Amino acid sequence: MKKILYDFLERHKKEVKVHLICWGFYIVFEVLVTRILTNHWSSFYYYLLSYLLNISLFYSHALLILPRSFGKAKASFWLTPLFIIAEVGVYVLCFLVIGFFLEYIHVKKQPLNLNLQFFTGMIWRGSFFIFYATGYYYFKRNLYRKQEQMNKALELEQLKSQLLTVEKEFLRSQINPHLLFNTLSFIKFAAKKNSSTAVAAIQSLSEIMDYALSETNGETVPISREMEQVDNMINLIRLRFGNALSMKYKREIYSESFPVVPFIMLTLIENVFKHGDLCNVDFPVSISILCTENKLELTTANVPDLASKPGKSIGLKNITLRLLHHYSDKHSFSYGFTDNLFITKLKIYN
Repeated sequence: MKKILYDFLERHKKEVKVHLICWGFYIVFEVLVTRILTNHWSSFYYYLLSYLLNISLFYSHALLILPRSFGKAKASFWLTPLFIIAEVGVYVLCFLVIGFFLEYIHVKKQPLNLNLQFFTGMIWRGSFFIFYATGYYYFKRNLYRKQEQMNKALELEQLKSQLLTVEKEFLRSQINPHLLFNTLSFIKFAAKKNSSTAVAAIQSLSEIMDYALSETNGETVPISREMEQVDNMINLIRLRFGNALSMKYKREIYSESFPVVPFIMLTLIENVFKHGDLCNVDFPVSISILCTENKLELTTANVPDLASKPGKSIGLKNITLRLLHHYSDKHSFSYGFTDNLFITKLKIYN
């Protein structure tokens, strides 16, 4: 029991201190005002027992009676008034016991005058503390509900943040399997025909894999880092398709330090190679990158490869979410078909 009480006081040390100060001020104020009005001091035992009774009524009503009566929603309409009447009755009875006890030990010289005025005063006195205890109960309940709402909001934000992190990692994991599978198949084939081509492909692929592992924790990277991997990916495609590759690639980078979210550009370009017809002479794959100090523009266009499976745009949707999270209104991103060409347009403002 002592340990339970000690733990409670430790957890609510500040609150207990505030309550003690408030009760101290109230008791001193009321005793002094009563002394001025009646020109009479009561005994120490009277003050001690009567205020212990008042404080007990206050906390019994606020912490025991109201939570239990309102906890039963259907019965609270009639149960709460019944409890209050019972509380007032017990309060008056306890006050009578205190009065008779003080008379018995000769501390209270004047006997209790059990008339209408006495009982009216006691009922009023009990109702007074019940009223303030009710206010305290609603204040605490409202405070608790607000705290619960804040905790839920905080948990929701944490979940959103965790979800976004998972989505980021999922997006990155989407890039590698497709690229890895096709590249390894190509390397296996190239190793039999031209070992130097296989070595170059392995070098480009290893740099992309290293980038995927090293940039997992960064919010942004300089565009120069992303462009290195874009060039590596394009180099892999050129090694695979050779002269059969039909592609227009234009890059103009005037600001090497422009911050970009990792794998955004790489995913868009990998998406072109994954779903585009890379050998269509009439409609070559088009990739255009322009980066200045204040703006980045990336545009891709390709004819869909009829042999490839139609995508569900999961990667593009994830890119949309990541862009919205990081750049908010400082970007624009669109994708869709125009005259049988699948076009993506990305603009990021610094």
